[in-house]
Amino acid sequence: EITEAIDAGFKPASLGCRGLRAGTAPIVALSLVAATLESAK
Repeated sequence: EITEAIDAGFKPASLGCRGLRAGTAPIVALSLVAATLESAK
């Protein structure tokens, strides 16, 4: 699957050694979006 995705034009990305659990990742993502929108005001 990885090879097929790369062949289709996807670019691999890494979070480094810091992985997020499925329960915390959405909270972090929404917090970052909210902070970005707030700072754009």
